[in-house]
Amino acid sequence: MAEYRIGSKITHELLEGEVIAIHFDTGAYYSLRGSAARIWECLAASAGNAPAIAATFEGDASEVGNAVDVFLRSLAEEGLIDEQSASSESVELDNTVTKLPFETPVFERFEDMRDLLLADPIHEVDDEGWPHVKA
Repeated sequence: MAEYRIGSKITHELLEGEVIAIHFDTGAYYSLRGSAARIWECLAASAGNAPAIAATFEGDASEVGNAVDVFLRSLAEEGLIDEQSASSESVELDNTVTKLPFETPVFERFEDMRDLLLADPIHEVDDEGWPHVKA
């Protein structure tokens, strides 16, 4: 069974129930809310697999597990998480976590700050300094 970890070129922050994740290789940033934010929190807590993450939600385990698996694959396609083989060092998720209602997880991708996120703040600024990027 595949397990997933947040990619090494990704930074993220949970703010009022929304996860903002930035991919420093592409300059894209992402908004994850609701079930998507919960899934990301599970990934941040440890490597995760679809059944373990699905167990943190209310609902039919098979249906939720399939939806979580599809979502994890979409995150992997975006390069936000890395898929790896299950290892003996895997950490199980806390079974005492309050189960949340499940809704189909989605994320939004934004590229409006791409140039700024990809700029080198030391070498690619004009005389005014950061955040004024050279033309």
